Amino acid sequence: MTSLGLFFNSRKGYYYISFLDAENKRRQVSTHSTTKIEAIQFLRSYQEKQIKAKYIPLPDFFEEFLQYSAGVHTAHTQRHFQVAFDQFKKHVENIPITAITNRHVETFLAKKTVEASAWTARKYFIALSSAFQKAVDWKYLQTNVFRQVKKPKPPESKPIFFSISEFAKIMKALKKKREANVVAVSFYAGLRLGECLALEWTDVDFATKLLAVENKSHHTTKSKRRRVVPIPVVLVDILRRLYKKRDHDCPLIFNCNGSKLSDERVSRVVKKAVSAAKLNPELHFHSLRHGYATTLLTYGVPIYSVSKLLGHSSVKTTEIYSHVVGTDLKNAVAVFDNPNS
Repeated sequence: MTSLGLFFNSRKGYYYISFLDAENKRRQVSTHSTTKIEAIQFLRSYQEKQIKAKYIPLPDFFEEFLQYSAGVHTAHTQRHFQVAFDQFKKHVENIPITAITNRHVETFLAKKTVEASAWTARKYFIALSSAFQKAVDWKYLQTNVFRQVKKPKPPESKPIFFSISEFAKIMKALKKKREANVVAVSFYAGLRLGECLALEWTDVDFATKLLAVENKSHHTTKSKRRRVVPIPVVLVDILRRLYKKRDHDCPLIFNCNGSKLSDERVSRVVKKAVSAAKLNPELHFHSLRHGYATTLLTYGVPIYSVSKLLGHSSVKTTEIYSHVVGTDLKNAVAVFDNPNS
């Protein structure tokens, strides 16, 4: 970064800092000040932070970010950040965070696309871009270098899903294992694995046949929004049986000696059951949620209704399943009670 300059933007009514970044591109940062005295104070503070940032090694920033992440993200998301950081550190080694350029990012993404897949490169991009944006918020960087690079675009593919007959086969393979009930909740209510394992008995309303997917201290929904899902009678009956045998000392529906079940364990059990049932080996736990959506759309449920049930922030996300149209939210889940009607 070259020396900083200060100028007044008459159109926006604020003083701005102007400089050339590591790529020799002109950048501007607003001081949000209308007077020159305040703008100069902002400029001095900004310079001090940039001098400090020059000497922050990338591993040190990643360590600081992970400490921050531990307080705001789920364990699964924290692991995702950790893996992305480890891979990126191997690529760029121990250099200051301010020395990261477009070239570092582009060569890293190209390498991961070849070594793994475009999907993997995209996941790393999302995690690293989020972390670098926080570095901008913390004034370690002027700009987020990942925002200057195209996000990897994997080839479009249809989601792999459980059909109703395949769901019956995996339930048979699971027999009476406790994981079978988690599988049932995902297929009949469209919940993600983390949402299933975070369920508490207070989230179930047997009278209205509604299931609340809430943000909790030990789990945050992907959209960070609460949603209420109508559930079919077949799932109500499963939950009633579980309720009669519940652990009165633990609020969690699915628990092991009072502790939440491990998502890794549930995923492994499902994969083993898929193999035992001789189903498509690419099927996995999240395929149950895909099966929920695909089944509803197949039976004529409107895509907007399915989007609401899944908790998608945009109906565009739901379009990966289909473009079919049909009935309302309450009636939507009845297809699971009468699949042959």
